[in-house]
Parts: sequence; structure tokens; C-alpha cells
Amino acid sequence: MSGERVSILSPERRFGFKPGTDRQFVNWPDIVDYYNYLDGVSDRIQVQDLGPSTEGHPFLLALISAPANLSRLDHLKSVQAKLADPRGVSHDEAEALIEAGLAVVLVTCSIHATEIGATQMTLDLCYELNAAGRGSPAHPRQHAVPVGAVPQPRWTHDGPRLVLQHARQALGGVPPAQAV
Repeated sequence: MSGERVSILSPERRFGFKPGTDRQFVNWPDIVDYYNYLDGVSDRIQVQDLGPSTEGHPFLLALISAPANLSRLDHLKSVQAKLADPRGVSHDEAEALIEAGLAVVLVTCSIHATEIGATQMTLDLCYELNAAGRGSPAHPRQHAVPVGAVPQPRWTHDGPRLVLQHARQALGGVPPAQAV
């Protein structure tokens, strides 16, 4: 992306409703597609598939930060690893690592199958961190202290799919969200 200004579709425009709207749900495959869409149009996100769930669905991790930080992920991971286990790291080296490193916020969502709201919310969170407010003080590029957000939209992938399927049947067959 090289920092160019790109118009990014909000989840509301992409799915035809705001995630979190009563009786409206975005399916996991559509959530995966939206994350991959953001990865393709924004230089502030890298989406990683950590492997399949028990039923073969993608297990995602999104790394969101300034492009300069994303370009040095291997270095930042090395810094985090040394700070996580500081045995053999001198005080001065630890101070230098802290200075060279990055504050990382891991956002985990929807641990239990019936917890679908947090997963739905991550669509807006990732949109806001990637598109809205470019150049505003709240935007990751503008933080005085470098920061990286790491949303993990769902810990369990198969259960919520079954819960949403049941909810749709109970609501009279409300169709799944369709991407625009």
C-alpha cells in the first residue's frame, strides 16, 4: 500500500448492516473475507491464518500497527521474546530492548460458543484502526508511543457457527449476511 490514501469499505457498507445490530450476524467465512479484504487494501494490517479449527475453518490473528512496525515484525518478535524471558539479559540490555520494542495489545474475543458479540465487534475495531481517522491523534500512526494491536477475533470457530445457525432457524431463517 505504501501509505497511499485508500477508501476502505466499512463493515456496515460491506455487509449491509452495522455489526451488532439485533438479529443480524456476519458469518465466520464473511468475517474471514473482510479481514483478508483489509489486509489487501491497508498497509496497517497483516492477517495470519494460524491453522484450521477442528472443523477446518481458519483461525485468524490480525496484526495492526504503523507500516514501519509491520515491516520489522521479526525484530519486534525477537525483542518481545527476550523481554518475556529476561534470564541472561542485563539491565542495560533490557532497557535498550524496551526502548526499541513496541507495546502490544492482544485483544481476544469470543472464547465460548455463545459469545458472538465480541467477534462481530472486531470488524468495526479493525476498520477503525485501518481506515477511519487517518491522521487523527487516535490513529495508530500518530501515537507518541509505538503500539501494536493484535485482535484475535475468535478462540473457538466451530461452536459460534452452530450457535448462529440455530439462531437463524429460531428467527425464521434470517439469511446470513452477504458481502456487497
